[in-house]
Amino acid sequence: MSPNNLFPIIQPKMLETLETNIQLNLLERAINASTNGIIITDAQQEDDPIIYVNEAFENMTGYAFNEVAGHNCRFLHGHHCQQEDLSKIRQALQEGKECCAVLKNYRKDGSEFWNELYIAPVHNAQNQITHHIGVQTDVTHRKQAENILQESETQFRQTFECAPIGMALVRIEGRFLDVNPALCEMLGYTKTELMRRTLLEMSHPDDFAEGKFLYRRCLQGEIQTFQLEKRYLTKDGSTIYALTRATLIRDENQIPLHYVVQILDLSCALSQHPVPETTLATKQVTPAKALPNYFHYDGLTGLPTRILFEEYLEEALWHQPQQGAVFFLDLDRFQIINESFGHGAGDQLLIAISDRLEELLQKDDFMARSGGDEFAIFVKDVNTLSQARQIAKTLQEKLTSPFTINTSEGKITTSDHFITTTIGLTLTSGHYSQEKGRNLLQNAEIALGRAKKKGKATVEVFDQTLGEKVWRQSRLETDLKKAISRQELYVQYQPIMNLVTGRLDGFEALVRWQHPELGFVSPGEFIPIAEETGLVIPIGYWVLDQACQQLQEWQQRFPECQDLTISVNLSGLQIKDPGLVQKVKGILEKTGLVGNQLKLELTETALIENVDLASQQLQQLKRLKIQLSIDDFGTGYSSLSYLQQFPVDVLKIDRSFVSAMTPDNHNLKIVQAVISLAHALDLEVIGEGVETGYQKDQLKSLGCEYGQGYYYAKPLGAVQATQVVQEDVGQ
Repeated sequence: MSPNNLFPIIQPKMLETLETNIQLNLLERAINASTNGIIITDAQQEDDPIIYVNEAFENMTGYAFNEVAGHNCRFLHGHHCQQEDLSKIRQALQEGKECCAVLKNYRKDGSEFWNELYIAPVHNAQNQITHHIGVQTDVTHRKQAENILQESETQFRQTFECAPIGMALVRIEGRFLDVNPALCEMLGYTKTELMRRTLLEMSHPDDFAEGKFLYRRCLQGEIQTFQLEKRYLTKDGSTIYALTRATLIRDENQIPLHYVVQILDLSCALSQHPVPETTLATKQVTPAKALPNYFHYDGLTGLPTRILFEEYLEEALWHQPQQGAVFFLDLDRFQIINESFGHGAGDQLLIAISDRLEELLQKDDFMARSGGDEFAIFVKDVNTLSQARQIAKTLQEKLTSPFTINTSEGKITTSDHFITTTIGLTLTSGHYSQEKGRNLLQNAEIALGRAKKKGKATVEVFDQTLGEKVWRQSRLETDLKKAISRQELYVQYQPIMNLVTGRLDGFEALVRWQHPELGFVSPGEFIPIAEETGLVIPIGYWVLDQACQQLQEWQQRFPECQDLTISVNLSGLQIKDPGLVQKVKGILEKTGLVGNQLKLELTETALIENVDLASQQLQQLKRLKIQLSIDDFGTGYSSLSYLQQFPVDVLKIDRSFVSAMTPDNHNLKIVQAVISLAHALDLEVIGEGVETGYQKDQLKSLGCEYGQGYYYAKPLGAVQATQVVQEDVGQ
């Protein structure tokens, strides 16, 4: 990672500890490397003139330093700059306070940009304000996105309430967040009654399995949307057939938030379009199959829907098993068209894409729009994998040529290779020919999910290995729920050493899983599953309880080690848990530990997910005297501005920097800079990933307080860790 990502903000607390001339010497390289615009003004001169700007400021505004030196920052303002915010800034500066605002500013060429501005005073040893330092971030894209999001939310709310079909927002665990009037009418409940229930309670028991499978695949990131026919139970006990479409919504960090579920009452549609009695009497037909053709055809493109595609595959392969391939296509960056030019333009593009794909199809091939920006294609007589890959390549190349569509702003033409396509495919030869059409399409979807993880415009083939991986993930998710009660999880302890004294300072507690059938499961494999499913919360508290009990046992056995600490990782989901502080307090009281003997480690990403909530939770933990560490520093946002908002005690430099330190590379300089900045913020530093004596010595010479890594010991079982404690206290 470059210094650009490490030092986007310079904190006033740091500047308060250094004389002005030393600040400019030490920090010039760091602030010049920052991606944020930085201004320093002379507060002791009239009108607070600019005395320094970094390169990012020049790039952001178009002004060179010699053009702005000696001037006040007012030249960035214009007629539309918010006067109320400017007044607040002036008042804060007069009172010697920090301030923050988002202003509409103007570049040298007259173009507008939104500037997120943070200003802080710099004090000298006599506590006089000598300078102001301003940090600027161009948030134009964020403001535009916020405006688009606000409009989109308003449109969605209007559509949600007035939709003629049932709609619901459903929590990950299945409880309703909101339901619309049409769904209440369909199921016979009032909104209050329905909000007390779960989607599972409303479903027919025989339809549980398939629904749970598809919802789980959404959570695992294999698909975003699915559609299926299922039954629901109404308040009066009757059953309705419905076409259900569910889409998983994730936040900007890809954390699952909720599902948007649309439910079309097929029973109602069937009553409006009755099927002749002779048909129903002579053939078993589900309500969906008895509906008019428009339930099997997409209203926008005229292509078959997913339901008809699955039925076609099942019938075709049942009556005449044959070799072929199923391709599942997802359009990359299609959402940009919708967001930039509206859904009307997106609809035109989908029609144009479907037309272009149809030009490639032979008479016996079959294509459907699966939903959203996804298409499914079955091609007959595909005998080899190389042949299937060549077809996928042809499909991708066909869609990279520009498209011309009409918008409210006139005709636009997409650039060459703007629309790319990610494809998952599966062959129907061999044992696949006997599979149901739905399973074939699911296999292609699984392959698509793997392809999307690799990047845009990729192709992935479903094979036994991929199928086994999906099976393994599903198995691990199911078994992880029982792993604690079955005592399959255990805790290992890695020593953290004081680099100055060479003595043991404490341990980091690390969870491990020994599966009774699958053997050792790597934390890199089961922790993401725990995060996705929410199981990381009970597992996290279990680890905390085990670690605190172990420290209590060491203190009782070795009275000399009362200063020993235990470090435990805290997940982002635990930070969101309203019961976090009480649970931690309860564990401390149960084990008799005092707060300063416990260190809780959090990643930068976990803190940034919800800054306000995280700050509130950490402040309460600090009242218990608990020490707080930022783990893996340098791999996440690495913004020192956030450290001001959180009561952090320790920075842990990520192992990727420490383990790669050599005398002539940038990692050594980065580690040195982080240690210097951390000390200026009154933070202690732990270097992770110490593997050699050279790295240990370098960290010590740079003033790093603690080291952790294989140079000292790998994570140890409780018995081995106890031996380390015993040796340290000299017994």
